[in-house]
Amino acid sequence: MLSVTGLALKDLDSHIEKTNAHLPINSQLQVSLHNGAKAFVVTGFARALYGLVTSLSKVRAPSGLDQSKIPFSQRKPVFSVRFLVVNAPYRSHYLEGATERLFQEDLGGEEWNVKDLAIPVYHTETGADLRELTTSLTKALCDQIFTMHIHWAKAAAFPDAATHAVDFCPGGLSGIGPLTACNLDGRGVRVIVVGDKSKGIAELFDAQSIKRKEWWSKKYSPSLVKTRLVSAYFVALPGLRDPRYVVHIHTNDHT
Repeated sequence: MLSVTGLALKDLDSHIEKTNAHLPINSQLQVSLHNGAKAFVVTGFARALYGLVTSLSKVRAPSGLDQSKIPFSQRKPVFSVRFLVVNAPYRSHYLEGATERLFQEDLGGEEWNVKDLAIPVYHTETGADLRELTTSLTKALCDQIFTMHIHWAKAAAFPDAATHAVDFCPGGLSGIGPLTACNLDGRGVRVIVVGDKSKGIAELFDAQSIKRKEWWSKKYSPSLVKTRLVSAYFVALPGLRDPRYVVHIHTNDHT
């Protein structure tokens, strides 16, 4: 697997298509994990991934390159690529049939029931609540692990009332917690990384000083303010005290 961070999906897809044009049908590359707006994981054989890296390196800006005096439209993209050490090509077409084999060889007819879910569990590709499934819960979970792609923004699309998210993953600061925090930046959701044993656990069990995140759209959105002049309203823009940024709206209301 290959992690690509900082490059837009449309640009990454174009390089994947060029690389796949030279590969047999059973060795095609694909984006398996959509971790963020510009954070993806590509799945394929090591040699094919190396070919993709070679293609990407031709357009990537060299490390430390100063592009401040170059027009934005002419600048080379700045992104990073990193090979990931994995035991199997999860969430890709390479594991098609793995669910059926697992059912036949390992489960022995034992399955989980949707009714056993006491809290919402969201589908990693569609973001749907698994409690609403009408098919096998066990099969749905297996398919999500083996062949279905991850769209983490959909899976972590928390309701507006959510204030905190807790990451129990052992990855710590390199796990899903910091990635989720980046995706939810400005949404008013604080992510607690329990895997970061020095701080995460302490914050999780601290009920006295609860830390919260601000919702930017609520804090910095324009608001309508009525002044002493009953014939006028002003739109206040938080953070901008300059009177040039106060919008004056006339009204005929004199009550």
